[in-house]
Amino acid sequence: MAKQDLSVIGMWKLMSFEAQYDDGTLTYPFGKDVGGLIMIDARGYFSVHVMDMKRPSFKSADPRGGTTEEVKTAFENYIGYYGTFDLDEIKGLIIFHVKGAWLPNWIGSDQIRYCTLDGNRLTISTASTLFGGKKGVGKLIWERVS
Repeated sequence: MAKQDLSVIGMWKLMSFEAQYDDGTLTYPFGKDVGGLIMIDARGYFSVHVMDMKRPSFKSADPRGGTTEEVKTAFENYIGYYGTFDLDEIKGLIIFHVKGAWLPNWIGSDQIRYCTLDGNRLTISTASTLFGGKKGVGKLIWERVS
């Protein structure tokens, strides 16, 4: 998938997100009611949002008025980042060059993901990485938005 390959260009809705930890445990980090959207454009930009759709609302209508626990829960049950990307068709990789992210540590980093495309389904997987205190592989299945 070279950058000119238009097959991954578009908007994709998240269908599932699972993590297979190195100890063999299979989990759904944001529950089975996960939502998300990834937008990939022909100019080389992307934006990703993934969240637990059952995240509780803040008691306050003020976005900065959440309690410490409300803010912690909201942060831990959301992933968002954007930037530019490169595709490597031979290796089956998409490399996200992160310009902004919910996690400050990711800003300026390259997030390397394995990807496969099967019709209107795009599967993106991580290498074994630390998530929730355990190492494992995250697998996200996206469906093209018509």
